[in-house]
Amino acid sequence: SCCSSPQCTHAASRRRRSCKLLWQSAALSIAEMGPTHEKTASSNVKIYNQLLGLW
Repeated sequence: SCCSSPQCTHAASRRRRSCKLLWQSAALSIAEMGPTHEKTASSNVKIYNQLLGLW
C-alpha cells in the first residue's frame, strides 16, 4: 500500500503520511458508524473517492 514502503523520497514520504492519516480517519469514521450497513456503504464510497483523489 502507499503507507508501507519505508524507502522513498521526501515527497513520497509526505504523500505516505497523508495516506496514513486518510486511512486512520476512514477507519475512525467507519467505527463511529457502527453496524448500520447503509451508512457504512455510503461512507465507503466517499472513502474510495478520497483515495482515488490521492492518485
